[in-house]
Amino acid sequence: MKKLFTIVLCCLCAQITLLSQIIYSGRVISSEDKAPIPLANIVLLAQDSSFIAGGVTDELGRYSITTEQGKVPQWIRATCIGYEDLLRPISRYPREGAEIILEVQTNQLQDVTVRAKRKAFKLKDGAFVANVAAVPSLRNSGSIDNLLNRIPFVQGSGGSFSVLGTGGEATLYLDGQRVQDASILQHLRSQDIASVEVINTPGAQYKASTNSVIKIHTIKKQNMTSFSASQYALLQNRLSTYTGVNVAHSNARAYWSFNAGYSRAATVSGNSDYYSIPNGSGDLLETFSSSDMTNRSDIFMGGLGLNISPAKETNIGFVSNLKVVAVTIDYASEGLIHKESGIVRLNTPYTSQIDSRPYKSTSSLYYNGKIGTTSVNVTDEILLGSATKSSVYDEVGTSAHAQTKGADRYGMNSLMLSFQTPVKGVKLGYGAELALSFNKNELQQTEQGIVTDVISSTVKNGQTLLGTFVDVRAQWLGLSWYAGLRYEYEASSYTQNGTRVTRQKPSPHFLSPSFSLSYSGEDLQATLSYRKSLHRPAYSSLNNFTLLENQYVYQQGSPFLLNETNDALQLLGTYKTLSFSASYNYIRNTATTALARHETKADVLLKRTINIPSYSTLSLGLNWSDSFGPYSPSIEVEFQKQLLKYSGLTFDRPELQLSTSHYVELGKGWSVNADASYSSRSHSLFSEYSAKWSYSLMLSKEIGNFTFDLSLQNLFLDNKQYRTRRMAGIFAQEIEAQDFSGAGLNVSYRIHSVKAAYRNKKASSEGQRF
Repeated sequence: MKKLFTIVLCCLCAQITLLSQIIYSGRVISSEDKAPIPLANIVLLAQDSSFIAGGVTDELGRYSITTEQGKVPQWIRATCIGYEDLLRPISRYPREGAEIILEVQTNQLQDVTVRAKRKAFKLKDGAFVANVAAVPSLRNSGSIDNLLNRIPFVQGSGGSFSVLGTGGEATLYLDGQRVQDASILQHLRSQDIASVEVINTPGAQYKASTNSVIKIHTIKKQNMTSFSASQYALLQNRLSTYTGVNVAHSNARAYWSFNAGYSRAATVSGNSDYYSIPNGSGDLLETFSSSDMTNRSDIFMGGLGLNISPAKETNIGFVSNLKVVAVTIDYASEGLIHKESGIVRLNTPYTSQIDSRPYKSTSSLYYNGKIGTTSVNVTDEILLGSATKSSVYDEVGTSAHAQTKGADRYGMNSLMLSFQTPVKGVKLGYGAELALSFNKNELQQTEQGIVTDVISSTVKNGQTLLGTFVDVRAQWLGLSWYAGLRYEYEASSYTQNGTRVTRQKPSPHFLSPSFSLSYSGEDLQATLSYRKSLHRPAYSSLNNFTLLENQYVYQQGSPFLLNETNDALQLLGTYKTLSFSASYNYIRNTATTALARHETKADVLLKRTINIPSYSTLSLGLNWSDSFGPYSPSIEVEFQKQLLKYSGLTFDRPELQLSTSHYVELGKGWSVNADASYSSRSHSLFSEYSAKWSYSLMLSKEIGNFTFDLSLQNLFLDNKQYRTRRMAGIFAQEIEAQDFSGAGLNVSYRIHSVKAAYRNKKASSEGQRF
């Protein structure tokens, strides 16, 4: 009875204590652009100006201050560097949900007024840095795709992004960990992001195959627990949905996070293909095919991370992610038509279905600390994956039937060690990496009423990669200098049906030098850089399988593909509100698909993977971004031209891209984003693509911890993309009716967007080959 009485008494005391506390909350914003002001000091004062309570705003400009009952503040004071101090009676503001506006600080110099203004982008040591949390047009851009497309010279979607003039797909990092599967980004919104850093010319510590690097840094707080949830729905021809949650907790010594998501995607598209091959008599062999494709996929993804800091500047942790997918793709064609010299030899509808069940898991273990003045980083990355695949091809009205079953298994383990030691004002970096990888692909083919070159086969690929690097960073004559050298040794094997095939590579050794020179002035920042990179073929392109599109169109890889090399020279810069980019790339041994006549079947077109000996590209870009109070416009112009000649043909049609984005903050939590872009008709390697328009409109509303985003995209636009190729007398035109218009609604809820202060900075890029 005494215990019960004690418990009740304690509960009553706790309740009285809670009721005796009064909370004052709100947010602090800038008068210039209504952006939230982080790290502003908020102090509550008594009538005689004595201190009662105080606090500091978070990354979203929010504050929450608790006072004891009986202590009634009369004044509120807000201060922050770069802004005028504010002291006003607290009665002017509501106790909860107050909005405090700080005036940007001005300095009077005779008749000239110099006003501080936030820049959306800056160039720092050769990297574009976007201050997302402090710029409303970036912070409220919505999805990660929308956010990254607003960074100068970055474009892409679905986790695949490229940077103008860098020659390929960018490598993504999230809080220091390499993103080996873009689905882990789906639970993030732009409000979760602190900054984005784009490295156009990666240094020697990155693998030689890295084209460019995009680092996404989330907002970080310590000693807090966070929770966020998001529900997204996109209605196109079919309905696609995504549901995700994220929980994190951090304190002075540890941080853990957990995220999980489920996506159900459905898309519909149409394809119309035409191929013509001249025969020996000068007539044409023609194949027509039109089909409707329905893609349905169910994706489960999840991740877990833990970081422990046993001592100052020492971190030990791991990050693990899992993805399980079930995909079904159905093709239905009204007719496969084949003509010889104008005479119809075949006219039959057909159906095809592809089922795939991929699985992928990635893990990263890391240690980061110091030995004396030397920084040490050790990272071990593990990638495991598998997929079962089956496809069925049936011609309606005939006995033609083909069925293919396959299995794919792969793995990678990469161990990296890196060090950095300051030596007399110079930062000396050095390290090594060992990566082991394998890929096994099995194919079984059964045919009935049709004869093709597709045969059952088993292919095994293996690779051992050893890399070492050294680099130097220094400041001299007001300039930032960087020089690095990376060495890689590759030992690879290819086995088909138990027979080892000798790979024709000139040398297993590769040197990748990189240099950069950066200038940073008050208005002008510029970086001139050079890098030599190497790209190994994707394992799928090395498989010597013959795959069936239909009985007159085949696909085939090649185990003899060479490594691609790229010499890239680039100039980057910013001047006030302008950003500019100019680059030249000289590329050797690019792997791509060429059109050819089948060796033994004159009426069959073969799409074969080959190496292009050499070609070059020129890229120019200019971006203007500014803000005028609640309105933030941006305009970007890009020009790209390739100089490619192959088998007496020239492929050099340039591409002009225009894009613009406009953000308007309407007040009371409302905002509008409007984006539009145009890409001209152009060549990409052997293919010529038609011009393309796109646009999107998004209306957003913040209500407490909820954010609602309603978007419309590409309604009433022509959704057809034309791709044509002409090679060796062969003509191909492929028309894709894309599922790219629709309406979407995203509802997200977040208490805090919390990440640990530590980010692992080193990761491998070998996993991208799978």
